[in-house]
Order: sequence, then C-alpha cells, then structure tokens
Amino acid sequence: MGIEPQTILWRRMDRPGHEAAVLLFRDPAWSLRGSVIVLDHGVPCRLDYAVVCDAAWHTLWARVNGWMGTDPVNHRISRSPAGRWRHNGIEQPHLDQCIDMDLGFSPSTNLLPIRRLGLGVGDSAPVAAAWLKFPEFSLTRLDQVYHREADRQYRYESGAGRFTATLEVDGAGMVLRYGDIWKVEPTT
Repeated sequence: MGIEPQTILWRRMDRPGHEAAVLLFRDPAWSLRGSVIVLDHGVPCRLDYAVVCDAAWHTLWARVNGWMGTDPVNHRISRSPAGRWRHNGIEQPHLDQCIDMDLGFSPSTNLLPIRRLGLGVGDSAPVAAAWLKFPEFSLTRLDQVYHREADRQYRYESGAGRFTATLEVDGAGMVLRYGDIWKVEPTT
C-alpha cells in the first residue's frame, strides 16, 4: 500500500530544537508519531504526538502530550467519519470542512496533504486543515495551498499567501527541508 516504515530526524534552524518522527502503515491506517524538543521564547518544551489517518490519508485522530516549561500539554483531537471534529471532547463545527491535521510545531504533518493530494508537477490544490496553533494550542481552521513545483519540491502557502515556504521532500513525501525553519539531519 505504499512505503516501508520510515524514520526521520529534523533540526530547527531558527531556534534550538529537534524532532524525531516515524511513519508506519498498519492496515488499514497510517500512523505518524514523533517527539519535538524546542526552546520557545526561552521556555523549554517537549511534545510527543501521534496522528492517525485512514488508507486515503484522511485524518482520524491526533493526540499531543508533553509540557511547556512547567505547564502540562494534553490534547485529544478526533474527526468522525461524517467529518465532525472534536478537541478534548468538545465539538468544533468551524472545522467541518477540514480533512487534514496540521500540528503548528512540526513539519511532519505536511506529509498528510502531500500524500492525499498526489499532485502532478505544476499542479496546485487548496487544503483546509485543522491547525493546532503553537504555542497557544488553540485549534482553528487554516486555509493552505500546495503547489508542486518539481518532483520533490512544493511551495506551501497559508493565510492567503501571508506565509510561504519551500518544502523539499523525499520520495515518500516526508519533508526534508521546511523553508528556513526545519531541515533533516544527515544520518551518515
């Protein structure tokens, strides 16, 4: 159904931080799991996450656990088969048109629309994502556009073009470089 299990290690380029993630397929679902350790405005932060999608890359659920400074972080997010989102058990009707989960502290979730859309070189597509903002951890809709510029390169836009980044990806769609924010650490 696609790719072998894959691991990756990123380094944050604009502040101290790293992230490690693993992507697995366990029929009938994709599982993206990782840990982020960053310094955010002088506050140490550790976040462990999991995002599970169906075989077509539609988000089913996500969780984020960890801490920022001395404050605990615990978030449970789910999307029903009818497309209804819940955040910590509370319905989020403003997200009803969203398919993808976007974790605002990680480059990993860009994989979800990249895989789901399967764009050809030169193609573009809009995406409505349920965005877990960082560091406030509010869940909101984020309209995005993915432009596939080359075989392994996308231009990502959000906020009606107010934010853009070039995404370099591997053959599986995992981000190797996210603008000037994240880049993969060499493994050799």
